[in-house]
Amino acid sequence: MITSIAIVSPALASFLSTFLLLRLKKDSAYLGAAIGVQAIVLWCRYLFALKSSLLLFVPFLLFPLAWIHGPLILIYIRLRLGKAGPSRRLMGFIGALAVSTVAVQVWLFHSFSLFRSVEAIAMQGGIVGQYTLGYMTCIGVYNAIFLVTAAIELRSAHSQPGLDRTSFRWMLVILSYFGSNHCLYLLLATAVFIGALPIPFHWIEIPYHLIAIFAILYFALNYPGVLDAPGYRAEPYSKQSLDTNTARAYVDKLETFMKAQRPFLDEDLSLKSLAAATGIPSHHLSIVLNRELGMNFFAYVSRYRVEAARELMQSPTHKDHTILSIAFEAGFQSKAAFNKAFKAETGMAPSEYRKGLETKGSESILDQNAGNAAMPD
Repeated sequence: MITSIAIVSPALASFLSTFLLLRLKKDSAYLGAAIGVQAIVLWCRYLFALKSSLLLFVPFLLFPLAWIHGPLILIYIRLRLGKAGPSRRLMGFIGALAVSTVAVQVWLFHSFSLFRSVEAIAMQGGIVGQYTLGYMTCIGVYNAIFLVTAAIELRSAHSQPGLDRTSFRWMLVILSYFGSNHCLYLLLATAVFIGALPIPFHWIEIPYHLIAIFAILYFALNYPGVLDAPGYRAEPYSKQSLDTNTARAYVDKLETFMKAQRPFLDEDLSLKSLAAATGIPSHHLSIVLNRELGMNFFAYVSRYRVEAARELMQSPTHKDHTILSIAFEAGFQSKAAFNKAFKAETGMAPSEYRKGLETKGSESILDQNAGNAAMPD
């Protein structure tokens, strides 16, 4: 019975990871990868329950991957807060740890017969259990450093007015899940080692992961915009130095560029890339958007994308295109983000807007036919 229920958690985690990775967004990819690692952990735990012969290969896969768990979450939180991504030095360090772990595992596999025994690995007896506990302690402390750093940065950003509340709650849910994961596994490993819990798979993990993953899925499905909108909005710049004439010149330059080059059609457009394309310093571009135009970068670009979508809906060449394909062509990354932005801009859903166009088109044709019929021969 436990074995049958145990498969639900890794299946759900795999689905959530795939969903995030397929969004093809940089921040979502890091979160998807982190949840993917967690899914692998759960699948490996399922192999323990089955006492599968594949257990011999679990340490070669799982132990190296464990080094990237904490860093992936820290990188995700930083990207959501509008900070820089991972450095090459960090990625190189993690890669070195993973390679070293594989080398140690190869040495243990060839040097000790217990590491080549499915039964010994399944029951975590002798040197195998000692090695696992020592490794989990090290990896727990290591990942805790990254998770605590992420929590500190999130808490620091919370005191600033630019952080969206829904995004903050979302990031808090993610941090809580991964933080409690590491605490749980460290406690379980210790309890198993001293003989307080059975080896190797027990009922405590099953409800925990089911509840946690369902909570993440519930949040993501009920607040889809949290995966699209940036977590951090730039602060007001009313007190920062940029004279009025220069600001207005930047506005004119920006508007001209947006209308002529239509960079908003690129779904990966960012404040940094737009600043580089227009030749406006990024911090000045932020000031112009917030102070002169009264909106953040995301809202500004969405306005142009909605207008582009309206033009596409009105075009005869796109009358057979789906709303989703029009959303993608206009630069949106998901239907949820498109619907939200379109309704905020026009007051109606895209489907309602399109039906209105079709109704007006039919009425125009009828009026034209009536006029032609009334004309004398």
